[in-house]
This record gives sequence, structure tokens and C-alpha cells, in this order.
Amino acid sequence: MKRVLTIFLIGVLGLASVSLAQKIEVVFWEAMEAKLGTTLQTITDLFNKENPNIEVKLVFVGNGDQLDSKILAAAQAKTLPTIAQVYPAWAGSLVAQGVVTPMDSFSDFSTVASQLYPSIIDMSNVNGGVYTLPFNQSIYVLYYRPLMFEQAGITPPKTMDELANDAKLLTVVQNGKTVRYGLGFRTTYGVLTAVARQFGGGKYITPEGSLTINSPQNVQALTFL
Repeated sequence: MKRVLTIFLIGVLGLASVSLAQKIEVVFWEAMEAKLGTTLQTITDLFNKENPNIEVKLVFVGNGDQLDSKILAAAQAKTLPTIAQVYPAWAGSLVAQGVVTPMDSFSDFSTVASQLYPSIIDMSNVNGGVYTLPFNQSIYVLYYRPLMFEQAGITPPKTMDELANDAKLLTVVQNGKTVRYGLGFRTTYGVLTAVARQFGGGKYITPEGSLTINSPQNVQALTFL
């Protein structure tokens, strides 16, 4: 079986045609910890039970950074697993190295694709091939402390302008030093994308390959941050 590196749903591991007389071993590198790891193991055990001709073996390799490093090293050494959990941004370089296989090359891929939103398939497309599928998704939420808003005499914001203004009002400076920030963000590209979408942006490259990071909407988001 040719090595495949993807974000993969456990339920679609049966994409390839296999012989019932031969058990297929699927090595799956992942970075799911604690309860998420336990849940993944439960799902995997269920899949293995329902598909006796396939055995998925989970291999926990650490956090995201450790997973990234191991995948890059394995790509160079030609020792990649069958599938792996990856961030979408990693797919391009792996495709360029020719070490991954497009999932839409499997004969029954259309069955899986029909169960997904077209936008998900589009997002997974690299150079005309579908190399990744949704595995797990982090959702950003904005939370606040009602007591602090009450003490500042303000109400929760409904617009980005109100959010920026409230953040200033909630910031506390003592003796020239900021002792409390009114608003905090994680410094990841996911946050930039989430904020950029509030301004109508969030896309950094066109289907034709042109960069749009400097679009008015994205610049507005960067300025806001």
C-alpha cells in the first residue's frame, strides 16, 4: 500500500478496495492527548471491530510540534505512516515532495465526499487533488467576565469597534505598567483568520495562486490585532 498522509476520518479508512483474505494494517500517527486520546482509541477500537479485515494502530507521537518534526523527518527517510493527523498548512510541502497520495484517486471516494460540505473538499484540495479530510476542529470562542464589565460600566460588545473600545476601558495601568489587559488573543494564525473573517477577509491566497494577505479586509484585521 502506498504511503498516505492525511487528516483522516476513522470512518473512511475503507476507501481502498481490500481483500477479505488479507488483513490490512493501517498505522495512524496522532497527537490527541487526555480525553481526546481516549475517545480516539474508543473510535478506533470500534472501527477495528466492525472491519475485521483492517487493523488501525494508533501511535501517539506527542504534541503538534513534535508530530510536525517527526512527519518531516519520516518524509525525508521514506518511512511515513499510512495516515497521520496534520494541520492543513503542512499538506502543501508534503504534496510537493511527492510522498502523499490524493484520496480522490480511490474508486469510492465520491461516497465519502457526498457526506461532506463542498467547502470542506475545496479546502482539502492541493494542486487539483484532495489530500486531507476533517479530523478534529478547534472552535474559537470569546468569553468575558461579567463582573469586570459591570465595574467598568459597559455591556458586552456587539461589533468589532465596540470590542476594541471595551478592551481599552478594561485595561488597567498602574505606575506606567499594564497590570491587566482588556483583551487577549493567542498568537496563532488561526486567531488572525478568525478576526479577519469578522472584517470580511480571512483568505490569503486566490485559487489562481495570488497572495491576498494585504487585502483591505486583512490589513484591517492585522491593524485591529
